[in-house]
Amino acid sequence: MLKVHLTGGDNRNWALDEDYRTIHSALEGRVKFVDLRHAQVVHSVYPRRLAKLPQASLIGKQIICNQTLGVPHFLGKPASRYALERAGLWISRSREAVEDFNALGIASLLVPYAVDTSVFFPLALDERNRLRTKWSIPLDRYLIGNFHRDTEGADLTRPKFMKGADVFLEVVTALHRLGHPIHILLAGPRRHYLRRGLRERGVPFTFVGTVTQDDDYPDNILDRRVLNQLYRVLDLCLVTSRRRTEGGPHAILEAAASRCKIMSTRVGQAPDVLRPDCVVDHPIQFLDPISKDIADNWLETTLDPHEEAVHRAHTVEAIGPPLQEAYGRLKAVAAFRPRPLRPNQVRKRRDSLWSRRVRKVLSAFVRRRGPHTVSLWHKFFQPPYGGGNQFLLALERCLRSRHGMDVRRNEIHRGIDAYLLNAVQFDIRKFERRRLARLRLAVLHRIDGPIHLYRGTQTRDLDEKTYRLNRTYAGATVIQSFWNLKEIVKFPYQPVLPVVVHNAADRAIFHGAGRSPFDRNRRIRIIASSWSANPRKGGAVYKWLEEHLDWERYEFTVVGNLSEELDIANHMPPMNSESLAEVLRQHDIYITASRHDPCSNALVEALSCGLPALYYDDGGHSELVGYGGLPFTRNDEIPGQLERLVASYEMFQHMIAPPDMGDVAATYLEILRDLADGR
Repeated sequence: MLKVHLTGGDNRNWALDEDYRTIHSALEGRVKFVDLRHAQVVHSVYPRRLAKLPQASLIGKQIICNQTLGVPHFLGKPASRYALERAGLWISRSREAVEDFNALGIASLLVPYAVDTSVFFPLALDERNRLRTKWSIPLDRYLIGNFHRDTEGADLTRPKFMKGADVFLEVVTALHRLGHPIHILLAGPRRHYLRRGLRERGVPFTFVGTVTQDDDYPDNILDRRVLNQLYRVLDLCLVTSRRRTEGGPHAILEAAASRCKIMSTRVGQAPDVLRPDCVVDHPIQFLDPISKDIADNWLETTLDPHEEAVHRAHTVEAIGPPLQEAYGRLKAVAAFRPRPLRPNQVRKRRDSLWSRRVRKVLSAFVRRRGPHTVSLWHKFFQPPYGGGNQFLLALERCLRSRHGMDVRRNEIHRGIDAYLLNAVQFDIRKFERRRLARLRLAVLHRIDGPIHLYRGTQTRDLDEKTYRLNRTYAGATVIQSFWNLKEIVKFPYQPVLPVVVHNAADRAIFHGAGRSPFDRNRRIRIIASSWSANPRKGGAVYKWLEEHLDWERYEFTVVGNLSEELDIANHMPPMNSESLAEVLRQHDIYITASRHDPCSNALVEALSCGLPALYYDDGGHSELVGYGGLPFTRNDEIPGQLERLVASYEMFQHMIAPPDMGDVAATYLEILRDLADGR
């Protein structure tokens, strides 16, 4: 019998532990569970746990890993590169995750999440009112709830991006303002953000748990049988997680198994389990169907198909065959062997016992700050200039001011701890000429593109040069969007240990403070911006918009260079960041029609100034905008989408969540630190 070491739970009696229990139960009798030392196969239900296992203990073993997050979100974690390097086979929990892995050429098999139907099951109807009375919940209200954590870790003020607590708040606020008799039910730990937000907006709610202003994790984790009762008293379980951020959530299975009505954003396994009319692409689409259910209970018709979907594919018994199929594929999975370092890469030092002891004492001090000196290799220009230049200037300032780094420009010598190379936009000859023959480099390579997609096939040689540099020097690679990574893999090229990190704007410059108030009683102000006059930046679309815009209802401004001549719109010349930010804050809606744009810095700047966006659905735009705007694929869709943005402007604006420069710089720093340490 195959010897398997199963790992990855966190002993919190929450989602990871539940996943561990269901996988363990499904494998029971099929494999022999052993400790790590004696295992032939290591199966981790959590990628981060796999990344933390000692590399030496994994050599010669076949490795399986469950994907708990959406693939793009997972690839944004610096530790993901270790898990990707180690796992020979990935267990995906949704069809979307399988497709995303396949797009990257990564072996993956669908084994759905399972729910314990002995814990989550329908309760008698007469229990509903009794339980509502027990928890002092009004009997005559339409009860909406979910039981996710709201906040990012122990920071109880910042909404958890993945779970969309801010999105939930916007949806229920809109329903409340429509006059619907709703009441919100919250339970579980770290619900501080929603409790505070609902109170401020006057939306009535009940919290089941111990109310405290301090961190209540794990104290407010409820027994899962109590959760089953909570699902049963709800009129609607509302899942507002952001797309491609998580593999579950478990709430979808738990609610369906409990015969609780449920609607969800298009996230993880939601489309695999729920009826299509219960899954929305944008939270604005929740309002009409929920309003209809309040009026006529139409969601009652979804209970049978949802419960049947759970019992068909999402029980411990149901996941046994696909899990067995995954183990059957191990014959084609190579045992783990560490990737050999290239001659120029930093290696872990093999020092004396005394040296190791000294470093151990100092390690906490050093690692907290990362490498002390970083050299950025890029041809810097005084703004106004292109988006990559703008981002690197902002990153440089943040690394210095917030993280205390000594940041140099285009230097190479033994005093540098780590290097950040920007694609091919630096003096490559100087870098390669000055690289000392015996100097081992810790290099993070930031790449975008493929360049030929937005500059034309004549620039394909720049892509080849980028990938040569990546193969030769990179210890890890920053890719600017998931779309960007998929297109690079199509090239075809596999970047060295990629991590997806979006660009961010300097929030000291690009922010919403001092914005002109939005007012539907005046003309709505639309703006676009671009440094480049490349036709792929959307000039033809802006010309079409000028010709078809209702000028009595809208104004239109374009800042920067353009491939088309505009006759009516206000066309302003390129300007520095401070001036551009001021102009953005005077407008209401940002439009971008650029194509094959991996991570538009102009779009990030506009979002950071609080402008909902109308964007051409291509490149990395949808990843940046999220729920803070709407897409278009044809010019004639623009007027209708503009009207939708105006009609629900406040809701769109509140759901803007641009990348934060502090988070982005911290991610860069973590990777640079690891590379400098030879990891």
